[in-house]
Amino acid sequence: MRKIRLISPLTARLAEHFQRELNDSQRSAVTAPEGNNLILAGPGSGKTRVITYRVAYLIATGVPAESIMLVTFTRRAAREMLRRMESLIGHPAAKVWAGTFHHIGNRLLRRAATLLGYQPNFTILDSEDQLDLIRLAMDDAGLSGTGKLAPKPAAVHHMISFSANVSRPLAQVIAERGPELVQWQSRIEAAAAGYARRKRAANCMDYDDLLLQWGPA
Repeated sequence: MRKIRLISPLTARLAEHFQRELNDSQRSAVTAPEGNNLILAGPGSGKTRVITYRVAYLIATGVPAESIMLVTFTRRAAREMLRRMESLIGHPAAKVWAGTFHHIGNRLLRRAATLLGYQPNFTILDSEDQLDLIRLAMDDAGLSGTGKLAPKPAAVHHMISFSANVSRPLAQVIAERGPELVQWQSRIEAAAAGYARRKRAANCMDYDDLLLQWGPA
C-alpha cells in the first residue's frame, strides 16, 4: 500500500483518513498528478468521497482553496461535499468555490456582467417570466395573432433553449425537432433575437444564460 506524503499541518490526520477510508483505486484517483484526469466510476463506487478527498488533498499539498472550483448537479450534493471537506480540513473548505453549475455561473457572471451588456444586479428569470418575455419577443417578430397553426410560446422557447444548449443553429433545430414550424423559421429566429435583446434591456438572464454566458465563445 503506497504511503501518502503531504506537506501541510493537516498531514498526519488527513493521511490517516486516506489510508483507512479509501481503497487503492480511490486513492489513486485522489492523488492523481496535476492536469486533466478522467475518472470513470459507476453507482455506489464512492464518487462523492473521492471528489471530496481530492479537494482536501489538493489543499493539503499547497493548492489555494479559493482557486478550486467544485461543481455539482444538485445543491444537496454541493452541501454534502462541503460538509465532508470541512470535517477533513476545517476552515479552508469554506474558501472553495462549490455549488451547482447554475450557482457557479451566477457568481461568475455577477463579476463580469458589464462585459456582456448586463448590470451586476441582473435578475434571474423563472419559467413563467421567460414565457412572458418570449411572448413579447414573438409580438415583435409578428408571431402573434397568426392563427391556430402558429407556434406557441412554450414551443418557441424550447427551440431557442435547445439550440443554445447543443450549440446548433436554430434553423437546424427547427428542421429536426419541429418540422411543422419550418414555415415560421424566419419569425422564430427574429423572436429569438428579440428575446435576447429584451433580456439585456430588462437586465435579466434565464437559466440557459447562467450556463452558457460564462463558457468559451
